[in-house]
Amino acid sequence: MTIRYKNSFFPLLGAVLLLLASCGGKEKRDYPKVQTDSVVIGTALPVDSGRGRAVCDVAIRYDYVQAAPTEEVRRKINDRLLAELLGQGYVGSGIRQALDSFRTDYEKRYRREMMQLRSFAADYGTALPPEQGYRIELDSRLVYNCCGIATFHCLLREQAAGAEPETRERLLNFDVQTGDLLSLDDLFAEGYEERIDAMLLKELLAANRVRTLAELEELGYFSSSSLYPSPNFRIAGEKLLFLYNPADGVGPYDADVATVVGLDLDALSLLFSENSPLRRVEE
Repeated sequence: MTIRYKNSFFPLLGAVLLLLASCGGKEKRDYPKVQTDSVVIGTALPVDSGRGRAVCDVAIRYDYVQAAPTEEVRRKINDRLLAELLGQGYVGSGIRQALDSFRTDYEKRYRREMMQLRSFAADYGTALPPEQGYRIELDSRLVYNCCGIATFHCLLREQAAGAEPETRERLLNFDVQTGDLLSLDDLFAEGYEERIDAMLLKELLAANRVRTLAELEELGYFSSSSLYPSPNFRIAGEKLLFLYNPADGVGPYDADVATVVGLDLDALSLLFSENSPLRRVEE
């Protein structure tokens, strides 16, 4: 929300603002933050001793927490990131070791799959795809670090044997004071779903310049799911963004990128729970 008076008033105004800053302003702004570093890994290896054009391509750029208010918070956030993005089996080792293991496991997996694919083609006389290679891209970045909330955006794009690439995005929000992963239930009071559903629908109708749910369905929305507040969410300026991957079945059926719907935090404020971290943002 953006907000758009004799000369003797200005010194008084300045004094009041200075007093507010010294008494309460600093307390509202001085929430803990995380510090991050990145690991970058890139390999492109032949799947089977260099024959043909089959290549396993792995590209990783991964932000992790290097420093946090406490060592426990740092560990909790990093462990949860690894579990959510790579899998629970990669938790417990160092960040670089976990990512190297993920890369190695991916390469082994697709070496096996390529062997099976070639065996199947030989047995049944089926032509192999022109491009037989495999590629996985993992890009995880810190995109919000304010008001005691740290948000990581993760993009995972995978393409196998010439098929269309599949892209999935994750948004993971952490309370920097505790290291806990935040859910919508941590932000809003009980019963928020129906109210937010209505607000999301209103935004989608306006964005598509239609007036009814049926018209949205004719445009390809809700092909396999009704509308719901997505657990993929993040703060962006004065809005809370809800992200829906193509596989979620909410956005247009032919969409190849995520559908994002933003709601004003000010409009959502009446739904905040008593201890909602979003109240810090609204201060």
